[in-house]
Formats: sequence, structure tokens, C-alpha cells
Amino acid sequence: MNAAVLGKTEALLTYCLKAYPGSADTYRRQVTRITQGASEQALISVRNSMEYRRAHADVEDFVGKVDARNVKRMCSESVPAAR
Repeated sequence: MNAAVLGKTEALLTYCLKAYPGSADTYRRQVTRITQGASEQALISVRNSMEYRRAHADVEDFVGKVDARNVKRMCSESVPAAR
């Protein structure tokens, strides 16, 4: 499992979930899909890694700068669940 990919994906999904709370189940399925086969301990280890934290923080920083008018577009183009 790639820590940076997981960090970026979870940050984006968390952001889009706040914008589209009705899509929570679909977003959760996305996370389940990308973490499939990983043990809880492995996920904890990955999420505690510096690589994950940096990637997560980078996406949080980026999405925090997205103009409110572009949130729907960003989420729909980045996360299939928002379409």
C-alpha cells in the first residue's frame, strides 16, 4: 500500500464528504477499495507514517484554497462518487 496515495485519497475524500455528505457510503467504499487486504495494524502504521501525513496535509492545503464555486467540479472530477 502506498502511503502517499492513501494520504492524498483520504484527504480528498474527507473534503468532498464535507461538501457532499449524502455520498458518505460511496466515499467509504472508495477507501475500503483502496485499503482492501490491509490489516488494521498495517493501516495504522501507514496512516502514522510521515509520507502519509505529508501527502494528506498537501491535499488539505490545496483543497483549502479551492474557490467555493469550483468545489463541485473538483470533487466530481476527482472522486467518482460525486458525479
